[in-house]
Amino acid sequence: MAATMYHFDINGILDRLSYDGKAEFLQNLSERHVVSDALALCRFSRDVFPWEILVKYFELLMGIETNEVELKRIGERIITLARAFNVREGISRKDDILPERFFKESLPDGPALKKDKFNKMLDEYYDLMGWDRNGIPTEQRLAEIGLADIASQTEAFGKKAEENPKSGAKIHHS
Repeated sequence: MAATMYHFDINGILDRLSYDGKAEFLQNLSERHVVSDALALCRFSRDVFPWEILVKYFELLMGIETNEVELKRIGERIITLARAFNVREGISRKDDILPERFFKESLPDGPALKKDKFNKMLDEYYDLMGWDRNGIPTEQRLAEIGLADIASQTEAFGKKAEENPKSGAKIHHS
């Protein structure tokens, strides 16, 4: 529930059959949504809050001056910290996938998803987030966003993700 991408596809705001720009859109949307959630704003209306309004809400609620760049960084930290927790519990790229039928069954008015293009989007998203190809936050990105205190654990996180085939949990930021 970090991002409701389907809303933008269904309503024609994004071309649902296109793969272009979706990773970047998802990153921005996810960051806005987790910031909205952290501010305890209504989940049913969070798609309507642009960054400039979130900045004003943050300043009013917290009494701290901020800007869009810093608020986006807060969103990135929330997403990355949640990802690090989930990776610690065995989540990795293997869990960031849709059910196989999405890639095999055509839609009534369009083709099935292309797995290679889906994986390319996933790579783009991981790159934007500063995660490795297995979806594990890199030590460098953790340090850049002020989470250096957990950076030393990322190697252990990655090993646990590789060793934990029982993980059936799914994380979908898409």
